[in-house]
Amino acid sequence: MTCRFGGEHALYRSAARSFDGLALSAAQAGLLAVFSDAAGLFVEALDAQGRARGSQLRIGARCGGGLAALWQREQLQVACLRPSVASEPLKPAVTLYTLGADVHVTAEQHFGVARRLSQGVALAADAHGLHCAWQDASVGESRVWVATLTAGSATPAVLSDPAYRAGSPSLCEHRGAVVAAWAELQPQAVAPVGRVMARALAGDAAAVMVTSVRDAVSSPSVVSVAGQLVVAFRDRRSRGRKTGLYLLRLDDGLGPVGRAVRVARADGVAQPSVQACAGAIIAATPRTFAGDYFVGVVQVAAKLDRMSGEQQFYEDSHEFAQAAAACTPGGALLLIAERGMLGRPGAALRSVPFGCR
Repeated sequence: MTCRFGGEHALYRSAARSFDGLALSAAQAGLLAVFSDAAGLFVEALDAQGRARGSQLRIGARCGGGLAALWQREQLQVACLRPSVASEPLKPAVTLYTLGADVHVTAEQHFGVARRLSQGVALAADAHGLHCAWQDASVGESRVWVATLTAGSATPAVLSDPAYRAGSPSLCEHRGAVVAAWAELQPQAVAPVGRVMARALAGDAAAVMVTSVRDAVSSPSVVSVAGQLVVAFRDRRSRGRKTGLYLLRLDDGLGPVGRAVRVARADGVAQPSVQACAGAIIAATPRTFAGDYFVGVVQVAAKLDRMSGEQQFYEDSHEFAQAAAACTPGGALLLIAERGMLGRPGAALRSVPFGCR
């Protein structure tokens, strides 16, 4: 299997040192990039090669706690997490923007609570409606909430175990139902002791422990590929190796199938972006090597038994710290964001196609 990047395109340059979040969603006539920095929340239409198809549209204030995007029924849904501030502790923290095919906002919905350290929001849809999950965190305490949005209403409920500190959530649709994944850490442990949890949102199913982890920020993602569920998570499983990205197949009861497979080094800043494209898994992972920050990308077979060589998005004197991916007819398109360095303010956002044969 041979994989490579196509030509890259410069999309945006932020005056801030970093981005709050990135998302990329396949749409009716191409792709839609969503990103947030200190200047606000923006949407931009792209073609399959990552070229801009129009001007950037600012749709709201920045999403300090992250964002998520989902193309559904000829509309783009964008979830924006804005953690509360001391002056407005009861203000709804999640805003759901609905954008029409012309990429303009047609509706907004506000709900949920998220304290000032909250990071991470996710979207997925099934026959029951649109589901939104997010982290609600303060010093020493964090939990994951989920809400199902139907007919303009949202009824949030706590998803995680209150005895643990919960990380940012992930959602995906699998066989007509939405499955959630998140990490939980023991709050009093001297070293990181945690677990990756999963739960089907339909009915009264209980959460299932998928695997134990020793990384404080395991950042799990769940994807549906070739009729099966796969959970991706960061962990440090041996003292002699840096934090890695692991993939683990799940059965119908969300239990593990076989052993977790290490597919990449994953000691970077942001959560890896993991997508199921054309029956395989594309993993774009922020990582380091010899003090440099860049993004490594691999394609992994659905059974986790074959993997491409890693392609590295790298440039001297730049630190690439965040990535988002979406499927295209020829493979995948990546959004890659850098973070500013000392003495050189600002951070650039770029797009680049990725394909294998």
